[in-house]
Amino acid sequence: MIFDLLFKKRSTLPLYLFNTLSREKEVFKPIKKGKVLFYQCGPTVYWTQHIGNMRAMVMADLINRTFKYFNYNVKFARNYTDVGHLTSDQDSGEDKMEKASTREGLKPEGNN
Repeated sequence: MIFDLLFKKRSTLPLYLFNTLSREKEVFKPIKKGKVLFYQCGPTVYWTQHIGNMRAMVMADLINRTFKYFNYNVKFARNYTDVGHLTSDQDSGEDKMEKASTREGLKPEGNN
């Protein structure tokens, strides 16, 4: 069975995804034929990783591989930058990365 999965001709069957808006399973139709642009917000880097972070990473990888299996040309981007995210929802407060580095006793070079 694994041999079939690895060496069999790529699937030409339609790809179905669950649309959370319509609550229906629908055939995936890309905006540009044969191409998929896929973005994933990366993990939180200012605190300890947890299962929620890892689930998102595994699911994004699975989705990316599925599109490739269905012969889509995939452009995948994942964001790892959390610098500039403030501790409040307003445009004030401490930067989360700076707060975490202070909590951990770390300081960037040049800052005293």
